[in-house]
Amino acid sequence: METIAIRTYPLDDLYTGIEYEARDYLYRKPDGAFILRETSNSPNDASGEDKPLCIEGAFARLCEMPDQIEIMCTAARDTSLEASEAIRRAAH
Repeated sequence: METIAIRTYPLDDLYTGIEYEARDYLYRKPDGAFILRETSNSPNDASGEDKPLCIEGAFARLCEMPDQIEIMCTAARDTSLEASEAIRRAAH
């Protein structure tokens, strides 16, 4: 799998109120499918499973919080602006 992007952000633990670091990984499988893996360093976090995403969902994640996302894939970096414009036009 190819890592497309990593999003890092603060996450409050609902049980303890302590702030942890969460990370979402956006991957692209060799067959072209997109996968999202959400993780955190909270001891109460049960995430980490892979969730399939459609192409629109993948690009929406890339556009969601640009200041929290590190683009890993050159192709995604080159096309993310074009994709975000296409998604924005389709939403209106």
